[in-house]
Amino acid sequence: MCDLKKKYFIPPQTKPCRRLKIWEVDRSYHCAILGTCLTLSELHKIIRQSGIILAPKASDYDAHRALVSVSGQEGRSARLLTRLLDKKYQRTVVQLMRLSDDKSLHSVWQNAMKSGDIAGHFWALVTHPLVGETLMDQIYGEVHMLSHLVGASNRADLKRLASLEERVAFLNRGYANKTNISLALIPLRSSACPPLPKSSLISRPINTENDRKSL
Repeated sequence: MCDLKKKYFIPPQTKPCRRLKIWEVDRSYHCAILGTCLTLSELHKIIRQSGIILAPKASDYDAHRALVSVSGQEGRSARLLTRLLDKKYQRTVVQLMRLSDDKSLHSVWQNAMKSGDIAGHFWALVTHPLVGETLMDQIYGEVHMLSHLVGASNRADLKRLASLEERVAFLNRGYANKTNISLALIPLRSSACPPLPKSSLISRPINTENDRKSL
């Protein structure tokens, strides 16, 4: 039997053929995008250009959080951010737009991971119209874990730096103490040496006539 009930046509869900703007990217990626792809100076530049007002003593984290909160809305901040990242990573974006399957995109990402140059590739992939959900989830997970590894490495570096600074301060104190002791001993050394007799300091006058006869 034919179903005579009226059915509404639902068009197939196809991915766009153009790259995504940042406000079209899943909001859960915005924090990682800003943290990975922007320098602090670029972050504050976008904040100023966007007219976002921060507290007088706002931290870098406050600026980061403020920009993340508006990245999901199509507005001045999001447009400036998209434009900056597209220009900054233009070469990588163009390169990856030539690829259309997850296998090729995954291969490029793995090479980027090996070289350590992931910022441009992350931006190019997260805005790529044909990247698969599974691949994007894997990429995001690797970027997320890298941030933890970098944080742990930075903490270890700070600990080593503090230890080295303490060692340098200790050596400087020791050097200063030795210098002070040496300076204090100079008068003692001078008094320990007996003065030369005055007779040894007076030179004998030269009698040229007698000297000639003796020759």
